[in-house]
Amino acid sequence: MIYLVKFEATAAGAPTTREQTIELLDKLIIPTLEKLAKDGKIRAGGLLVGARAGVFIVAAKSHDEVTELVRALPSWGVMGWKVTPLESFAHRAELEKKVVQELRAQK
Repeated sequence: MIYLVKFEATAAGAPTTREQTIELLDKLIIPTLEKLAKDGKIRAGGLLVGARAGVFIVAAKSHDEVTELVRALPSWGVMGWKVTPLESFAHRAELEKKVVQELRAQK
């Protein structure tokens, strides 16, 4: 299965001092980006230009596997996460072909 994962910084995780900014970037954000860049399950993704947000496509065997991947990211607690399961283009094409066949049969 494939999943679309969206994430963005939350107000609750926003640093208020220079030291907090350094700590957040050094301990959470940079390690998360590095981990995502190296993970072989990540098919594509990136950060939204000019925003503290991003998306990626991940291949996983189950919803639980995606949950575990996201929760293991260093920035999990300071980002808002939304995971959406995706269906393949091929699967949808097959479903739509069946609909066309059924509609033609109703003549």
